[in-house]
Amino acid sequence: MPDMGKKTIVIAGGTDGMGRAVALDRMARGDDVVVIGSSAEKGAAHPWRFVQADLSSVAEVRRVVRDIGDEFPSVNALLLTANRIERHRRETPEGLEATFALYYLSRYLLAHGLPVTDVIISVSAPGMRVGRIHWDDLRLTRRWSRVRAQLQAGRANDLLGVAFAEETGGRVPFVIYNPRFTATDGVLRAGGLVRLLARVAASPVVEVVAPLVEWIDDPPAVPFAAFDRNKPVDIGLRTFDPADARRLSEVSKRLSTGPGTAPSPR
Repeated sequence: MPDMGKKTIVIAGGTDGMGRAVALDRMARGDDVVVIGSSAEKGAAHPWRFVQADLSSVAEVRRVVRDIGDEFPSVNALLLTANRIERHRRETPEGLEATFALYYLSRYLLAHGLPVTDVIISVSAPGMRVGRIHWDDLRLTRRWSRVRAQLQAGRANDLLGVAFAEETGGRVPFVIYNPRFTATDGVLRAGGLVRLLARVAASPVVEVVAPLVEWIDDPPAVPFAAFDRNKPVDIGLRTFDPADARRLSEVSKRLSTGPGTAPSPR
């Protein structure tokens, strides 16, 4: 039976879009909601518990993990939505490629660092057959593009789900969810064709986040699951390869140990 009691929920990237929609819904249900974001102005817009941080920084994510862990001995649900499409290649203070650091490595650190008990939900694009992990150049120093960076981090998030389930023995269900084209504030503010398509084809945020809201009370009864909207994704696809998942997990441990770890592993 779904657990309908009061919960503690942490949302990374919760000041906008889907993260904000889930936060407001769960607050209306009486839950304690902790939102992590980079904008103090957006963080002050609602009466949630706001933690300001640049999640592309390993040091900042570690601080967030410590601060939330000190305040909340257990977290029922962790929702991972933070992502940003960079216009140009950018490196973090630790020398990591920014998209990989924010979209993937922050999720690795939060998932493994916070005391989550019920479910972890990662908003990404599971099972896509395009893109790959550039094992010899994770920093994309040779051929960076915003598309290549997003695809690499997205594939890394597939592997994070596989490795997390294996390493924790399935103690906490890990769910990856692809929302497809969603009418978030950012999309609706975009110009040109994107805005036109959003008005015609994008799904309302409230509709898209409905599964996320419900999984907080009633997670899938498996260690690892992936969904494309309401359709299950085959986790036997090559993008979920267990050997690659273990390899990336080992790389991530090294990359998240502190400054001086930026060179790409070989």
